[in-house]
Amino acid sequence: MYALRMDKNKDGAKLLNLEKQVARDSRKRFNYVVKKIAETTKNSLILFADIKYGYGKRLYDWLKANTEKNIYYIDGSTSKDIREHYKKQMENEEDVILVASTGTFSEGISINNIHNIFITESNKSEQIIRQILGRGMRLKSGKDSVTVIDFSDNFLYGSHKWNRKNYLVKHSEERGKIYEEQKFPYKKFKVNL
Repeated sequence: MYALRMDKNKDGAKLLNLEKQVARDSRKRFNYVVKKIAETTKNSLILFADIKYGYGKRLYDWLKANTEKNIYYIDGSTSKDIREHYKKQMENEEDVILVASTGTFSEGISINNIHNIFITESNKSEQIIRQILGRGMRLKSGKDSVTVIDFSDNFLYGSHKWNRKNYLVKHSEERGKIYEEQKFPYKKFKVNL
């Protein structure tokens, strides 16, 4: 990855995809993410982008095997009837985790009973980020806030003299601008894995 980053003729899209793949393949990162999700109380929406390499399915499988919670999974291949059933379950139950692809849950979805949102993969699209945040803004009696946990990945390239921000950090900074613009209070935490 370092050699590709330092190449003056680098292919930015190729490097971004490589960074995303490294983040998805990191066992330490995966374990950190699923344990954070498993610790939550109330209903959680887990959003992922990768279907091709099975990242969302791996999140679902781990949570299903390692928690006592009701866990549901939705991607583009999930039928409309099953999606509706899962949305109703989430609306009517407590301590449910819904693992969903960003493509199926960024627009036109209304579930009032979402208390936690986990963004597990990088995205910088302002429209998609606003739609994701909107999933948690739905009002419900007894709900006064939503917690959004937005995972970011910082890969350092080379010595301190040559360090440059990687694409996933740049994406995170773009999301931070949206949070600031909307006046959402947020904190950054550094986790070394």
